[in-house]
Amino acid sequence: MRAVQLAVTAMLASPALATEPVDLRKLPMSEPTLVSSFGPAKVQFGERRVPAGKGPHPVAIIYHGGCLMRAVDDVRGTAAIATALTAKGVATWNVDYRALGDAGVGYPGTYQDWGAAADHLRTLAKANRLDLSRVVAVGHSAGAPAAVFVSARPKLPSPATYLPTGVPLTLISSSFVLPMPLAESYEARGVAAGDRVEVIKIDGDHCNVIAPGQPQWIQVEAVILRALGK
Repeated sequence: MRAVQLAVTAMLASPALATEPVDLRKLPMSEPTLVSSFGPAKVQFGERRVPAGKGPHPVAIIYHGGCLMRAVDDVRGTAAIATALTAKGVATWNVDYRALGDAGVGYPGTYQDWGAAADHLRTLAKANRLDLSRVVAVGHSAGAPAAVFVSARPKLPSPATYLPTGVPLTLISSSFVLPMPLAESYEARGVAAGDRVEVIKIDGDHCNVIAPGQPQWIQVEAVILRALGK
């Protein structure tokens, strides 16, 4: 199966600064309209949420963070932004994948999960009013490499080495998780190779960037909606 062609990839990674911490799992979130498996393992599934209206709707694939550790985060950590984006008219596909403690974690297993989750949109598209010409991959923290990976799979093994990817990329950064010098270095290499790369610095807690209601999320949401032409 060919990979879903991504219009833009948004990479979200911002570490803790002097802001009020947020518990992402306690934020308002809707129940998914469908839970669908893209593989045989228990963790190979995604939550689909579809806006009201006949569509077809643009799609955000969302990859949660958590340091690839099951105990740290899962799809519950990104369910709130999936809910918020769906309320703005974006269908969301909030996916899980193999992490430490799961059989086959790492390379290639986890990477295969990231790709299989994106490819599964082709199965979901017709019955769920999805517009696969407008797709954005969104990754928070450890999920950010997943978003870049699925957009750059034709350039394997390393998106950073095999530039250009041919996919516009937005890096949202603050300090130690994705330091500005590192983000700007990737930007310079990508632009020199012919890619469109944007770096945005947002001051905020590591989780506030994906916490609806927080000013940091308002900025991030605007980037995602702009990428989808909304």
